[in-house]
Amino acid sequence: MSKCINLGKFNANYKYFLLSIICLCVKDIAFGSSNVYIFEHLRIIDNSKSFLIHEIFCYLFTILISFIFYKIEQNSIDNNNINDEPKTINLIGKASNKTLELIHNEEELITYSIGKFLFIIFLWIFEEELLSYYGEIMMLLDFWMLELIIISFFMIRILNIKLYKHQKLMLFLIIIPLILKIVTIYTSFKDEKNYCDGSVYKYCHHVNKLKLIYVTFKWLVGIGICIYSILITLRAFVNTKLKWLIDHKYISPMIILIFYGIVGSLFCIIICGIATFFPCGPDEHNDYTIYDYFCKVKYNNNKYLDNFFSYFTNHENFKIETELLTIILGAFSFFFHKYFYIRTIEHLTPVHIIFSFPIYYILNKSYLILINFIKSNQFYIKDMKNAKEILILDYISDGISIILYLIYLEIIEFHCFGYDFNLRRNILERGELDMDNAELSRTIKNSSDFSIEKTLESPSSSRVQSLDNKKVKIETQ
Repeated sequence: MSKCINLGKFNANYKYFLLSIICLCVKDIAFGSSNVYIFEHLRIIDNSKSFLIHEIFCYLFTILISFIFYKIEQNSIDNNNINDEPKTINLIGKASNKTLELIHNEEELITYSIGKFLFIIFLWIFEEELLSYYGEIMMLLDFWMLELIIISFFMIRILNIKLYKHQKLMLFLIIIPLILKIVTIYTSFKDEKNYCDGSVYKYCHHVNKLKLIYVTFKWLVGIGICIYSILITLRAFVNTKLKWLIDHKYISPMIILIFYGIVGSLFCIIICGIATFFPCGPDEHNDYTIYDYFCKVKYNNNKYLDNFFSYFTNHENFKIETELLTIILGAFSFFFHKYFYIRTIEHLTPVHIIFSFPIYYILNKSYLILINFIKSNQFYIKDMKNAKEILILDYISDGISIILYLIYLEIIEFHCFGYDFNLRRNILERGELDMDNAELSRTIKNSSDFSIEKTLESPSSSRVQSLDNKKVKIETQ
């Protein structure tokens, strides 16, 4: 068995997506985790529910820190250029490889439209914000494992990357966690407490949770899947395009993050500004409506998507000191999550971003189990009939997805049925072997040519000398 399955070599760049996951978990600790159906408590401390305003702070902080990192990066490049100046001056009429590369980079940047660049950044913000709200409302109805198929398509078309036998096998086997996800969704419909007397939207009896909206309105299942498919297609396209911009247009990741912060802050300010003056509906206590899924900020007896006035004037639901600490921790973790996110795309591939999802989900659920046990002495909401089954199915689905991604990314290697022939390590070894053979052939050819020349030269000179000797003898006679 050990001969058939082995571990591949650890890549030092794996640290980027691992650190990205850790930072995202820290952000959950600061702002609260996304809504998970089977848990009562989603945050350690009570802070503001103004999601958009928190996002604005995060984007503004990203602009500031990205600009500082960019300046440090530029100073480092300038210092290297100063150190390289003597070499450049000595090579009159020539340029070093580094100089050529920098000139080429500037030409590439000039030829790329700023409008297209900003459009990609906008798509990035757009799909991220909508996926955040989708995760809050359409819990469990997220077939994120299908994104591996979508992103493989974009990597073939945009990055000209080939898919090999072991990767195609994983695209087929992804159906296993997909089936488990479908079973999980089906299980959520089978709790009779979803249909007991009481509110149409609230889970009945004393459980302080809203029902899954698609359990109440079953026709939303199809619409939700369509919306989610569009959003993950956008995410796959954006991540692949970011890789293309960094590798082919030589755009600095820090420049990308600066514009990401600018566009993101403007987007959230505009949406939050509009939401401030347009309430979702009246805040009727003990009466749940469709707006409770979207509008969680309450101000002046109304429900809002978000509200500037409520955040800066109404501090009944949170302490200012606690909120300030939350913003600092959340904004720091948000920036470094994005920093390691973009570094993952730069040094690895967009597939590694998808690989981080199941790892994050397992850590997130484990964290929620812990805080729910601390706060309520129970791991999950036991009044939900199938809560334990849903949790177990989620864990199994995420675990299988991690194993499949490990094989796709060649961290786990199959050495049977030809699945190892096109492993990256074997391709590189064949390339090095071909180079060695070519060098050996060239050496043998040069040696052979040299011997032939010597052979041709040496006999001819001996022959001439022999003929001259014979001539001398004839003349003597």
